[in-house]
Amino acid sequence: MNSKQEIWPEWATEEIVIEEYNTVWPLLAAILIRELKTLYKFDNESFEHIGSTAVPNLAAKPVIDIMLEVDNFDDIDAIALAMEQENWNLIPPDLTDKAYQRTFVKVVKEKRFAHFHMILNHEDEVKRHIAFRDLLRQNESLANDYAQLKKELAQTFKNDREGYTDARAEFIKTALKGLH
Repeated sequence: MNSKQEIWPEWATEEIVIEEYNTVWPLLAAILIRELKTLYKFDNESFEHIGSTAVPNLAAKPVIDIMLEVDNFDDIDAIALAMEQENWNLIPPDLTDKAYQRTFVKVVKEKRFAHFHMILNHEDEVKRHIAFRDLLRQNESLANDYAQLKKELAQTFKNDREGYTDARAEFIKTALKGLH
């Protein structure tokens, strides 16, 4: 752990845990989307529940991912200020290496509870997230393979969130190639 990480909050460095599917996850997503809509008046309100918690019967990290397509990040400071009142923390953009995205983490009891990803609407990233979620919903065998991979990677990268995410990338890329 470097000196920068020593001052990070507990939720920023928690270990990766994969849990069996929980039927509460879609309900939590709906509640979180309602909360986001009340915290700030977004121009676009087409929120999407993405990620593994959006796929029935898929094991996942118990963190709800919500995505919203946006035109720009001009109001990000006002959005961040509004979101703070419900424990949504803006991840500094320089930590994510994704100029096309801003991510908030909702913290509950010192743990990651949800992510809110604002993604620029001219990026293929939005389509990729939705396509992969929908593919997993439609293909049980692929979803089972993905669950097994995630469980293995969670052991290998228990304390390395970026390594875990990077290690899944090839699986996702290969699965999506079959759609084109």
